[in-house]
Amino acid sequence: MAEENQMDQGPAVPPQAKEKAERGVTHARKAAEDLRSAAGAMADEYRGRAEEVWDDALHRVRSFQDDSKQYVLRRRRKKKQSVA
Repeated sequence: MAEENQMDQGPAVPPQAKEKAERGVTHARKAAEDLRSAAGAMADEYRGRAEEVWDDALHRVRSFQDDSKQYVLRRRRKKKQSVA
């Protein structure tokens, strides 16, 4: 009998509470979308900066390699000239 009374009382959740919950869900989804967008923008900025730093480091390493090769070649020439 108690179960029958509960079924006749109408919906368990009032319509206003359901609407408020739906608005909350909509707001949460929008906030998550905004956060995802902002995080993507920040990631792009960091990725761009990382590429700049990588390119700079690569340029420095190549310059160091070139300078080292030139130094070795000059030393060999000097050594050959002093022996001859």
